[in-house]
Amino acid sequence: MIPQAVTTSILTVLVVLVFYYAMTTVESQLQYSELTSAAYSLQVLSNFDDGAFRLGDSNYVVLTLQRGRIEVEEYSMPLRVYVGGKLVYEATYTTVVPEYVGGWLVSTPTIWYRGDAHNLTTSSIVLTLHAEQRGGARIVLRPRVRVLPLGVYRGRIAQGREYREYIVAVYVPRLVLGECGGGSPYHLVLTTEAVNVTTLREDAGDVVVELGGESLSLSVPPDVDWVAVAIVESTVRFEVRGV
Repeated sequence: MIPQAVTTSILTVLVVLVFYYAMTTVESQLQYSELTSAAYSLQVLSNFDDGAFRLGDSNYVVLTLQRGRIEVEEYSMPLRVYVGGKLVYEATYTTVVPEYVGGWLVSTPTIWYRGDAHNLTTSSIVLTLHAEQRGGARIVLRPRVRVLPLGVYRGRIAQGREYREYIVAVYVPRLVLGECGGGSPYHLVLTTEAVNVTTLREDAGDVVVELGGESLSLSVPPDVDWVAVAIVESTVRFEVRGV
């Protein structure tokens, strides 16, 4: 009786292990499939660099969530602009950062789908997207500030005297949280609800933009009379609308 009981117990354990392995294998595949789908959908959603500065523009994707979830974090950091060493603009840059968090069985290396880890850029990508492992596999959509040199403008003032003006545009997209609710499938929506432009004119000098411990410098060409800095700030509403 004892050997038979031991054999039965071993078989029971083996059957349980086989079922557990089969279930976790299927579940991990489903979670990985959803993670991949979320990464693709958020790439489409984040392709909104120009629309983020056009009032009323919108972009959305539809995402079905069964294993993962959407989380929203908030970041704040000081933004400063210097011209010739003089502080001409200072503000607190605050934005929400939407993230998809995958199921408990999936993990991911750090992958950059759009942009890179810098808070400041001269490229056209202002909405970055990357995957990282932080309390689970995450797909993170994060805005950043673009510094764009527009070159030297030549004009004339009274008595026909010519002047040279170096123009720099600083694009500052901010995400804010809007309507969230409902059930799967979800519409993830970005809508530009405000765009404001502040223009500063200073004596000629190199331009330095600082944000979150990073800095980006632009050297002003010689024979420039002054520097014009246009601060273009936009407010983009992020919403999660379920059925």
